[in-house]
Amino acid sequence: MFRVTLPFAIVLTAFFSVGANAQPEQSSPVEYCKKIENLAGSIIRLRQMGMPMSELVNSPTDATARMANAMIEKAYRMPKYPESMLPEIEVEFRNEAFRDCYSAVKK
Repeated sequence: MFRVTLPFAIVLTAFFSVGANAQPEQSSPVEYCKKIENLAGSIIRLRQMGMPMSELVNSPTDATARMANAMIEKAYRMPKYPESMLPEIEVEFRNEAFRDCYSAVKK
């Protein structure tokens, strides 16, 4: 059964609204990976705010949902840190997502 939770819908809406579902060939590797980085930022913020993982993960219907779920899983392997550390944690998570993406798509 496929269900879309509100937080998952917000994450995917943000992802689609900036065109992150476009193939890397349709944009520069840097621009494409910035979109992936932004998605990672949304996911880690929700995780650190205490959103239950079950509210974010959904049945993957396409590559975009599978990628979002993989980032969600990675975010929830991290401990929940004090709120004062959120900016630092978010930057690290975003940087890692960008680095991984850029390594995979650079030409």
